This record gives sequence, structure tokens and C-alpha cells, in this order.
Amino acid sequence: MSDTAHEIPPSAKLDPTKPTVARIYDASLGGKDHYEVDRQVFEMIKQVAPYQGDVSKMNRRFLVRVVRYLTEIAGMDQYLDLGSGLPTVQNTHEVAQFSNPEARVVYVDIDPICNVHGRALLEENEFTRFVEGDLTKPETILGHPEITGHLDLDQPLVLMQIGTLHHVADEEDPVGIMRAYIDALP
Repeated sequence: MSDTAHEIPPSAKLDPTKPTVARIYDASLGGKDHYEVDRQVFEMIKQVAPYQGDVSKMNRRFLVRVVRYLTEIAGMDQYLDLGSGLPTVQNTHEVAQFSNPEARVVYVDIDPICNVHGRALLEENEFTRFVEGDLTKPETILGHPEITGHLDLDQPLVLMQIGTLHHVADEEDPVGIMRAYIDALP
């Protein structure tokens, strides 16, 4: 077996006493899928960045505009949304499938709450999947059987990285990570 076969999946490490980026973002959007610790961190963020809630909402509006354009005008029908966070109102699949009900979307996030919530929310949507994974490992993500089984990686697809890369430390080589994804695009 490979070394990754022995790794503990993030969902097995759920600790509601530790904040996560996805849940803090949910709190900043006024969502309901976060813990007290996430709200506390968001309050601390607002002390140094008082408009962070507004920035989060602008970020969401940007996602909606981009997906609407790519689906309606550019005709894109496949989306790989990395570091997607919690599925909330007007997420990628909702916007894309409004215009094209058969648009295929795969969300990827490392946060176990995102994955549990996402799978439950999308259980009856045959065109959308939620995969637990680390966006900093492109080879693993691009080779994941649920992704390769749902998206045709030989056909044009939208690779979404919205509000994620600033959470990747320089030592993790965010440029190299993105290069691996970009080089894999058809």
C-alpha cells in the first residue's frame, strides 16, 4: 500500500474546538454551519479588517457572476471547485445548473464539516459531487476516482480557486500547485 493509504482522512480528525477557514467564511457570510470558535475568530478578524463580512459577500457575488457567464455565454458545463467551503446559497452548482441543469460540478474541500454537509445537501443531485481532499495536492485531486469518474478531464472544464490561495503558505509553493493544475487542463 502507498503511504497515502495509511493517512487518516480529515473527516476522522474533526475537532469542533479548532476553527477552520471554511467555517469562518460561512460565519462571515452570515451562514449557520459553523461553531462558536469560528464566530470568535471572525470577530477577531473584524477588529483588524472591519469590512471582512462585506468582502466575503462581494467574493460570493463574484463567484455568481463568473459561473453565470461561463455557463450561459461561454457554454462551460464542467466545474472543479477547489477549496469550495460549505455549500451555501448561490454556490457553483446552483448557479451553473440554473442555466444548464446537466452541468457537472465537483467540490473539493479538506474540512470534514464541509464534506458531511455537502454530501448530505447534494445527495439527490446526480450532476454534483463533494470530494474530501487537499487542494495543495494536485496529483491526488486530479487522480481521485470520484473526480475522474464525474468530470471528463480531457474536455474543457472550469477550475475554480476562489478565496483559497492566500491560505497556502509560501513554503507550500502555491505557484507550483497552481502550475500543476493549469498544466493538467485540456
